[in-house]
Amino acid sequence: MEIIKDYKALTPIQEIDDPMFRYVKRDDLFQPFEELPFSGGKIRQAMCLVNNNIEHIKNDCDNNVFSCTSVTSPQGAIISRICNEHDINCSIFVGGSAFPQTLVKSNLMMTAYEYGATINCDARVAFEVAVHAYATQYAQAHGMKFFDVGFGINLESSPQALIESTAYQVQNIPDNIGTIIVPSGSCIILSGIILGCRMFNKNVRRIVCVQIAGYDRSKTINRILSQYGITDTTGMYEIELSHDYAYARLLKKYTIDNGNILLDPLYEAKAYDYCTKHMNINPNEDNLFWIVGNSTYIREHKVADDVVARYIEDNKDYHKDFKGFTT
Repeated sequence: MEIIKDYKALTPIQEIDDPMFRYVKRDDLFQPFEELPFSGGKIRQAMCLVNNNIEHIKNDCDNNVFSCTSVTSPQGAIISRICNEHDINCSIFVGGSAFPQTLVKSNLMMTAYEYGATINCDARVAFEVAVHAYATQYAQAHGMKFFDVGFGINLESSPQALIESTAYQVQNIPDNIGTIIVPSGSCIILSGIILGCRMFNKNVRRIVCVQIAGYDRSKTINRILSQYGITDTTGMYEIELSHDYAYARLLKKYTIDNGNILLDPLYEAKAYDYCTKHMNINPNEDNLFWIVGNSTYIREHKVADDVVARYIEDNKDYHKDFKGFTT
């Protein structure tokens, strides 16, 4: 099917040959960058977030964007590529045991560096909240203003980018659906889908979040929907949690539709696999599986050797002191 590059365009609904699902929402076909295989709703959210705040970033934040992430997440590479497009300074903060010697082995981190990000691994903590606290401390110590990109952090200030951009995508799903399955982590995209079904008057019997990480995000979902005047969410969605399912196991090369659609091994493949083994979905209804994206190809993307060599040279004298600042 056709690749979608415009973040304002609708990604297609595709009919598939499947025992449970008649349709899939192909948000993985949103691939805005010719040279990098990013795809999916998270990319759209990030683009909307930066694009909607360009003037604020440039005028009030000294043209700086900060983002805290992990070595294994595409977030840093995504934000770096988008900032590069707008000549915005980008700083990526990673925590835990990250060192330049380990980051150099990460395709995602090297992609972020390739597109101009400064990668800061001085924080000696692993949890996102703690890394974020360190980034704030760093900015204060260096007299910097910055725009914070953290998705969940931006929920209240930028709902148009994070929630409504997804809600808009609901308008081309069929008007009558039995069950929508949404692979979910933070459930921000799920919240947008719920909102979109209300906005576009879609008759959906069930919206089910398959919570890959095993956390109950109902408070987050309800808080998001309350911003839009939806205070009674009774029966609007379900959350499937299982602490017995092997979430840590990657399901590589997991395909559906007779091998025509490759699912992301971290989220989509696990959610679909969970559906087949643990859920009761009526195959006689018109059900839809929402493909949020696919990080397979960007994780396999390798930057040029000279980029890696430049990163090694730039960090050859690096050391991490006990206060978390490079000295």
